[in-house]
Amino acid sequence: MIDYKNTPHHPIVEELVDLLVRKTKHAQREFFRVEVAYFLSTVASVLRTNIESKDRGKIPVNTYTILLGNSGIGKGYSIGIMERKILGKFQKRFINELLPNVAEKNIIRLSQQVASRTGEDVGQIIDKYKGEYIAAGPYTYAFDSGTVPAIKQMRHKLILAQLASLNIICDELGMNLASNMEVFATYLELYDQGLVKSKLIKNTKENKRNAEIPGKTPANMLLFGTPSKLFDGSQTEQLFMSLLDTGYARRCFFALADNSKLKYKPEDATDLYLQSTNGTNSATIDKYSNYFEQFADETYVDRTITIPDDVAIALLEYQLDCENKAEELPKHKELHRTELMHRYFKASKLAGVLAFIDKTSSMTKTHLAQAIKITEESGNFFHKILIKDKPHELLAQYIAEVGSEVTQADLVEALPFYNKPQQVKTDILNLAIAWGYKNNILIKRSFQDGVELLSGESLKKTNLDELIVSYSEQFAEGYITDKAPFNELQTLFQTKAINWCTHTFKECYRREENVIDGFNLIVLDVDTGVPISIAKEILSDWTYAIYTTKSHTEKENRYRVVLPTNYILKLNEEDFRIFMKSIQEYLPLGSDTSTHQRNRKWNAFSGGEYHSNVKELFDVLPFIPKTKQNDVYINHRKNAQPIANLTHLENWFIQRISTGDRNNQLLKYALMLADNNVELDIAINKVKYMNSLISNPLDNEELTRTIMKTLRKRYE
Repeated sequence: MIDYKNTPHHPIVEELVDLLVRKTKHAQREFFRVEVAYFLSTVASVLRTNIESKDRGKIPVNTYTILLGNSGIGKGYSIGIMERKILGKFQKRFINELLPNVAEKNIIRLSQQVASRTGEDVGQIIDKYKGEYIAAGPYTYAFDSGTVPAIKQMRHKLILAQLASLNIICDELGMNLASNMEVFATYLELYDQGLVKSKLIKNTKENKRNAEIPGKTPANMLLFGTPSKLFDGSQTEQLFMSLLDTGYARRCFFALADNSKLKYKPEDATDLYLQSTNGTNSATIDKYSNYFEQFADETYVDRTITIPDDVAIALLEYQLDCENKAEELPKHKELHRTELMHRYFKASKLAGVLAFIDKTSSMTKTHLAQAIKITEESGNFFHKILIKDKPHELLAQYIAEVGSEVTQADLVEALPFYNKPQQVKTDILNLAIAWGYKNNILIKRSFQDGVELLSGESLKKTNLDELIVSYSEQFAEGYITDKAPFNELQTLFQTKAINWCTHTFKECYRREENVIDGFNLIVLDVDTGVPISIAKEILSDWTYAIYTTKSHTEKENRYRVVLPTNYILKLNEEDFRIFMKSIQEYLPLGSDTSTHQRNRKWNAFSGGEYHSNVKELFDVLPFIPKTKQNDVYINHRKNAQPIANLTHLENWFIQRISTGDRNNQLLKYALMLADNNVELDIAINKVKYMNSLISNPLDNEELTRTIMKTLRKRYE
């Protein structure tokens, strides 16, 4: 197998990519390599370059390319540099000098062949062909749109000339896709050999058919645009996917710009300006403008790049490797499989282009490796294009990133794919909420005067080494912002004369108006609730810290429970109050219900006990107001009515037991009774009663053999 991974890219390609990176200030080299490969291919293609091997025969070189990227990444600018500054001289000389000269010679040669076969007058045939050549209009090196009859007319002109290729460069693909579908269908035929079937039309005095002349006309295609216009979740996206499915997936090179590669700071401005204006750019442009101009000469017309046996075998090895990889893909990834299985053909044509611009007549393994390297980069881009964000994913991301509440009208205006009938919009929004739940995006819904308001944020997971706290020796002033590791919280909680908070504050002044959004600790103040031993059983599945307060006694346990949350949350004053109330109602600790302020301070105490546990982080998603998860949680609580003769703590256990893990939760309940000094016989009866309340209770034998056995050992 050819070692393309360790083969450097073609030096001419890399120098031109360097130029485009400097000029556009966009650092994604893989994107520009695909673009440069297209323009190099047009040079070889208009000069009718072919590749030839013993097993495949003669094949014209040409390239189809799709470039996608958001506005501002330099697609149009870089294409302009390649068209006008790098290949401008070549195109001008080709159109004005080379094409007319070669066309005239070929028309004479073709006329002589026809005359010798038919016996017609050579002069008349020459005049006829010249008339057809002129009637087809001037040759356009690259056009942005067209009609099928016009393409076939131009193709007839180029067959008469036996030179040039049909090159389409279509901008704003999403906007122009539908209007060019017939043209794109014709280009499907043109790709492999430059052949296309003729359409039979009625021959009249006013509209006479030209006699068909056998011949090939290579075609090149560059389609570019913004992904959002193409993947609109409606007809345009369906047309594009249909285009890929009918043959463009296997024919095209692909590139997808990554906006993350275009991030500079204000202090980079000087360097960026110097990069785009330095002499290296002018020197590179002059060097390759002159280099490619040389090719507009008859000595480079109709060249054939031979593929030696060892290179042909290496190409076949690459083909078999791609086919084997394609077979390993799931059946539903049909487009992935198709593109992968045909990479070898695109690579072989591109290798011929690279050999041509090196002015050699034979393809080397290096040329093939360089072409495969770009083909593989294109394949990676194609994979990213196919796993593009779906409409509901884009909706969730937009709501999370927009930074303010939005209405349905705002969404319709901002997102073209969302302009759908009401039921479709509802479905997309519900999918967005569900997708956000799985992808750390929180979407909130509320209503104001009957208008639905949506807001969201991308949730960041809590790092236990970066717990948000602020602290001060004063009552309200001097609160220092810090990020404390969980294993160092004891130092904070047991430092003498320190007050601390779960939020941070502007100007270090502790008051509600100064609260900075963002917290990942919640605090429960337990003064007259359950003993610490029972709290530890209740909280045993989560990471927690417990420290006792100054008023704690062995008889009356008074302590604070500090729970790191699984996400960093940003809740306003009202939502925070509802959030904390919901958690206090959920956890049966008997905590103080008056501690719902974001700016609440907590006193440290240097002389108390400290307990901690490291397990799962407490899942806060069900408790965040105005969210789908919170609606589900509230409905569950409404449906799970508490059993009248059970305490809050016992009802909490019965709900946990009902949702799964019967054995573990029953055991926790039993050990909690033991730690609370309930007599053994009473504890046994309580456990049996609790077991009887669940829908699928443990049988007596299993209950005795497992939970009761452990319970008796605890008492012993």
